Amino acid sequence: MEKNYLEWLKAYGATISDKIKISKSEEDGFGLYSVDSIQKDEVLFEIPRSLILNEKNSKFDVSCISDTWLKLMALIILEKHSLDSFWKPYLMICFLNRLALLAFGALKKKNISYHLENDSSIEPSFKSCIKKSLNEMTDEEIEKQFHIAGSIVSSYSFTEDDIIQMVPLADVLNHKTGFNNFNTYGELGNSQLLLRYGFIEKENAYNDVEIIATEVTDSVECENKEERIDLLLEDEVIDDFFVISKENKVPNSLIATVAILLMTKEEFRQFERTVDWEELVSKNRRSLKTLNVVKRVYSDRISKLKKSRDELSGHGSNSMKENIALQLINEEIDILENALIY
Repeated sequence: MEKNYLEWLKAYGATISDKIKISKSEEDGFGLYSVDSIQKDEVLFEIPRSLILNEKNSKFDVSCISDTWLKLMALIILEKHSLDSFWKPYLMICFLNRLALLAFGALKKKNISYHLENDSSIEPSFKSCIKKSLNEMTDEEIEKQFHIAGSIVSSYSFTEDDIIQMVPLADVLNHKTGFNNFNTYGELGNSQLLLRYGFIEKENAYNDVEIIATEVTDSVECENKEERIDLLLEDEVIDDFFVISKENKVPNSLIATVAILLMTKEEFRQFERTVDWEELVSKNRRSLKTLNVVKRVYSDRISKLKKSRDELSGHGSNSMKENIALQLINEEIDILENALIY
């Protein structure tokens, strides 16, 4: 398959150095490997623009979709399922690269992939665009393909002039050192690395836990809750998630949110007149009442993670997907249990 892929590239104008090869490993999936020493500034490959997968170079019309990411995801699905697709040799590599397909599966098994599991993220225009060309594809299958294509785009796409596109060979530059040609991906924890780029590190100093904002707001009963949440949103105190890490066990935004929710109606009215978030956090950072709510939220998440871990361990399949999910679960449990000592 790798040979067919390289022959396809060369047949349509790509130049590829004899010093590199594309190969697949069980650990890393497809990657670009050097077979000889490479000199500084040596050109390893050149890809003509006609071999870049984007809206301009596809036979499918996705103009009904406004979002550029979704356009490329739709193109990947349509081209993959087209029997006479020009891009088939390339997309076979993309879809068979195990790391690209792990993100949705492992995060779903981790039981906290909120933004991936939320079907409302699939716009009606996306579904109608797919069905226009693939009318036999069910909504369930579109959702499955949506997540797989999203993982591929997150892992391997490039952006040029606000256009998101797939660039053959450049997308299999590996992040790791050794005999591989490598790329770097910034200070991201394993959940984000898996979601965006399709791999995780055995040791990662940037791991964190995302606590969904509603997990916190739902944990406290209070009067005029929506009004309080509106103030938190208006002043950008909260977003979709609170990010917990070893260095930031209880973020200021989490302290402020819990403190607002615990106020009496009169205390909230008084706060509205002054709105001093810094003072609010300072007063409540050591408040047992505030910290007890935080600990309850953390403990609830730990319980859910341990339940998912037990279910996965009970399968006994020892697949790569299960092992990655277990690693992510254990990393998050460690962070949250460490944060409980705060």
